[in-house]
Amino acid sequence: MGGLTVQHRADGTVVITLNGRMDAESAEALESRLDHVLTCEPNLIVFDLAQVEYISSAGIRLILKARTSLNRRGCKVVAAAANPQAQRVFAAIGNLAFDAQIADLAELDQFRPDG
Repeated sequence: MGGLTVQHRADGTVVITLNGRMDAESAEALESRLDHVLTCEPNLIVFDLAQVEYISSAGIRLILKARTSLNRRGCKVVAAAANPQAQRVFAAIGNLAFDAQIADLAELDQFRPDG
């Protein structure tokens, strides 16, 4: 089952570190946590995908939900450290889930959402 940790940064960025499986079994618990994050109206959400083992359509739906919510407010959703499995999944959907991708969280400080 998948899990997540949430880190709120002072600049309004929220880093969501996902781990394990993002599938139908874990989707309800993950969505509840994501809904809470979205109520905080972050300026940027970064999904750290380095520890994701598997992503199903249920996991993709959660990421798309975050992107839709943030894009309505002119904000962005970024993928960080997508492992090969995650890269294949997002390439298959034409990277519709993210506004940008960065190699790892170390690049976050240089990332400019409007750039």
